[in-house]
Amino acid sequence: SSGGKSALECWAAFPNGSFWVLPMAAALVGPTGSMVTALANAVYAAPNAACIHLMRRDAPIAQRRSTSWIDQSALVALGVGLALHLVGPAPTFSRWILDASGPVFAFVGAALFAGSVLHPHNISIGNGADGVRRWLGLTLVRIVCLAPIIALDHSRTVQVVAVLSALGAPAFNPPQLAVLYGYRSGAVNASVRWGWLFLPIGYGAALVFR
Repeated sequence: SSGGKSALECWAAFPNGSFWVLPMAAALVGPTGSMVTALANAVYAAPNAACIHLMRRDAPIAQRRSTSWIDQSALVALGVGLALHLVGPAPTFSRWILDASGPVFAFVGAALFAGSVLHPHNISIGNGADGVRRWLGLTLVRIVCLAPIIALDHSRTVQVVAVLSALGAPAFNPPQLAVLYGYRSGAVNASVRWGWLFLPIGYGAALVFR
């Protein structure tokens, strides 16, 4: 297995911070839940960038160097946002931009996710037992890493965000990146097929910590 494929399968076990954790945390614990999730998502930008680098390097479908900045746009956006924060607070009109763009981006992201899951490239791989085992193993690592935060943190908000991250929806990016870069991964298929089963467990647990 190449480093790029391993990075892709690790990403398949990442928590879905944008489409699941952020809105659910906001609904359960209010604006502080959104803030904590947004900060966590900003931290994810670093490992995500490393995964993208490895996937581009080992991609079965060769990638042009000029497209690197597009693939790494999340890291670029984070850097720009931090730089603007040093200049001064966000203007008041940015709130309305976020309110309008949020549903649009959510719809586009969900559409791209559904389209990539149903893409012939991913469908042709199937859902073998080996892929399910790899995904379950990586998911267990995610849960184990977040368990100390859930058990020991004294912040109710942080605990809720950690629970939703540990037991939540599958990440939307891996099936799209599998198509884009040409990787064939049963673990990615397993994540989008079985990852949804964690949702009722995660939601119920988050209500307990709420």
